[in-house]
Amino acid sequence: MSSVQNSKFQVGQLTLNYRGNDYTASCTVANPDIISGSGVIVLHYLQAVTSRLALGSELAYQKGPGIPGGEIALLSAAAK
Repeated sequence: MSSVQNSKFQVGQLTLNYRGNDYTASCTVANPDIISGSGVIVLHYLQAVTSRLALGSELAYQKGPGIPGGEIALLSAAAK
């Protein structure tokens, strides 16, 4: 997905998903800028433990000049 305004890219996002027999995994990259070294990446994994229980985690990482300290990461856990 991308958004163009006034002949300039405003937003860019790429998502890759993979679904196995008992798990799902995905990776999303948003607004990557190699020159300034900024962007967002989100990694997600969900594993079925039993037929009624799935456990997973998500890691979100953002880097850029507008972030205090230059970068931030957030790790989450989930159960379904």
